[in-house]
Amino acid sequence: CKEAVDSLPEISDGEVSGGVDLIDDQEACPFLAALKHRLKVREDVQYGLGLNHMEQGNLLHEALAEFWETHRTQSSVLDMSEEQVELAVREAVENAMFSQKRNYIIGERAVENEIRATSHKILKLLEIEKNRPPFEVVEIESKSKIDVGGLTLTIRKDRVDAVDLDNTGEFGALMPIDYKKGEVRLTGLSEKVTSSQLPLA
Repeated sequence: CKEAVDSLPEISDGEVSGGVDLIDDQEACPFLAALKHRLKVREDVQYGLGLNHMEQGNLLHEALAEFWETHRTQSSVLDMSEEQVELAVREAVENAMFSQKRNYIIGERAVENEIRATSHKILKLLEIEKNRPPFEVVEIESKSKIDVGGLTLTIRKDRVDAVDLDNTGEFGALMPIDYKKGEVRLTGLSEKVTSSQLPLA
């Protein structure tokens, strides 16, 4: 396996595509990382009655960005009634679904199901957001470049909050937020890092 990887074209120093996925994929399996990032091999897209896994994740990210662009603070959400929050979330999801970037070939019923499912996920997330220390959103889907071993990677931060940890009215501590649609397992500092998005943010 190592000989096969070593025989593939090298990734040159400088700016490369793939972002932190390049690091995560290399840590998980060097051979598959080489296929993906050196030979540009891509998995076949699986089509079904609704959106595929990647499309659902993109929709969730775009809807959350839309929501927090309008409601920039925790207090603004807390001041809204339950009905107002539900309407605001529904509007954000619909805007993300029907934006010009969308080109989904699915029926009206499937569209409605995806909107409802994504809205439900965001509403559950907002229940967690309401119980955090006070915060305001200072960055949404922002990009920055970092150097890792001679490679220039583009890091995209889903969101960065300024948090009032001591309830003093001062939003000082910065907290990067990385949205995950699937199951998330917390790891200790002594365990292998499987996702470098937050450590590098």
